[in-house]
Amino acid sequence: MTQLNITFPDSEQLDQNEEYFILNREEKIKFHDYIRIFQTPHLYETVFHQHLKCQSPTVIANLLFKQVKANDSIEQLRILDFGAGNGLVARALSKGNPELIVGVDILEEAKQAALCERDDIYKDYLVADLTKAELDIIKKLRSLHLNAMVTVAALGFDHIPPESFINAFNLVEPNGWIAFNLRDRFLSNSDDSGFKEILEGNQDDCMQILEEKTYVHRLNTKGEPIHYTAIVAKKLKDIKPL
Repeated sequence: MTQLNITFPDSEQLDQNEEYFILNREEKIKFHDYIRIFQTPHLYETVFHQHLKCQSPTVIANLLFKQVKANDSIEQLRILDFGAGNGLVARALSKGNPELIVGVDILEEAKQAALCERDDIYKDYLVADLTKAELDIIKKLRSLHLNAMVTVAALGFDHIPPESFINAFNLVEPNGWIAFNLRDRFLSNSDDSGFKEILEGNQDDCMQILEEKTYVHRLNTKGEPIHYTAIVAKKLKDIKPL
């Protein structure tokens, strides 16, 4: 693997959606410039997992497996990896030997990175915007009889909007499994992302939350912890579209 030299700003206190790094001492790349990051093999995991100690894929997968094993079989999971990126979440999920994993991401660059680095994990990988997905995409996903959806570090920050999350949730069959995480701020009373409202408005009606866990998602560029909350739930019925 090509050596990647990564440095971070040492004097700035940046919000999560403003963070950046310097690649090979010359190129400034913002953390959320995923198109650029996915164009360089293994750059994503070098920055976020090796340097910033991101542990969300493992945390979410393990919490999901814990709940499934208490009630069901991991080997029968048919998982929608929503906001799949370059496949690190699918790699964590594949350790449970689920029946299948299908990836969905809005970026072609994410798909190419995933297929280049982890081409043996996915049953399929679709490039689609589920906010306004075409009928053939929806039909294809429904034909897989998905019984689980996992989305990690993809909600909020102008990534996956609430409408798209609801549409993905509704692709999962009733009594299926839902596992995702949110930055702690998106669960506060000052949240304006819409996700807190979705959870509060649909808990016990459309989903039964089985476990919540607040943990360190990763470090910021100053080496300080960023906390997220992981949620595992059972789907009871579809959420009414916004």
